[in-house]
Amino acid sequence: MTIDTNNSYNVTYTAPSKGINSALTTQNSAANSLPQVASTYPSARGSDVTLSDEAKAMQTSTAVYRMDTGSGTKQIDLDRYFTQSSPVNDLASGAANLLLPSTNNVRALQEHISSVFPDFLTKHGISEAPQTVLFDNQGTLVLPNDYAYKEELTAALEQHPDMLKTLKTAHALSSHVAGIQATAPMREALAQANSQAEVDIILENFSAYLGDNRAQAYPEISLQFSAKGELTITADGQSLV
Repeated sequence: MTIDTNNSYNVTYTAPSKGINSALTTQNSAANSLPQVASTYPSARGSDVTLSDEAKAMQTSTAVYRMDTGSGTKQIDLDRYFTQSSPVNDLASGAANLLLPSTNNVRALQEHISSVFPDFLTKHGISEAPQTVLFDNQGTLVLPNDYAYKEELTAALEQHPDMLKTLKTAHALSSHVAGIQATAPMREALAQANSQAEVDIILENFSAYLGDNRAQAYPEISLQFSAKGELTITADGQSLV
């Protein structure tokens, strides 16, 4: 798994080869059950507190979600997150802003994309969303061959890398979450093993997730869009969140 650290605020995952580091663990259930309604902050008019430009922008933003990051759970303006372009000067700063693979984050990204993608299509004269959006193992966009606006959408995303990065991040985090869920039984069994013999049996039973062809064992992630552009993220055809 690699991370793109092109800026201090926008740090995203690159889509994995459907594999997963089995050491990853899911966020706790309390974090995953947090409501995913974008927040609009009230005005601070009359307050004596001096706000940063970022805080002022978050007051009126409709794209603020509670996100799980490398520095804990915090409110993030996803519009700003994916459009910031200042460079990252140290790894610790980049890791602190990294979006973690959690169902909470996947749900937030699904709702955020559903709220902004329809307008994005309209602004570029695209009257219908693609049924599916995929990214291959190299992180390259894959649209259906029979999609009527394939060239137009590809060009629009090239002109707006922030939207492309939003879609790619949703796909990548979803792939990791699906992989974590798929390998949970293996991790639980290993935690309860009392001998090396039991460990060997467990690893044999789950060898599909560990061999050279392990990518084939993990769920296939797809960004499924309604005609209007509302998103449902699926893993092997089933809703992920």
